Amino acid sequence: MNKREYTCKTVWNGETPDFVAMMADFKANGFNVTKEALQHNYDAWKRDYKSGYCDKENGYFLYSACGCNPLYFLAETLTGADWQKTYIA
Repeated sequence: MNKREYTCKTVWNGETPDFVAMMADFKANGFNVTKEALQHNYDAWKRDYKSGYCDKENGYFLYSACGCNPLYFLAETLTGADWQKTYIA
């Protein structure tokens, strides 16, 4: 399987992120990102941690940088390789 990645284009306004809009954005670009994954990474970002969420059922890894960076979510397809050794973080 070829590796693909997509960074969510939904703009964050500084309030609680619009997870529904973000999920729709990812879905339109071939990723079935869950609210659970977005919430997990957002909560880590608020605590100034970088974060990753592996969703094997839906075939993606979701990455977010630490809170000292602008909030963003990057999804990558799982390719069958050990995702802990190959993901972007």
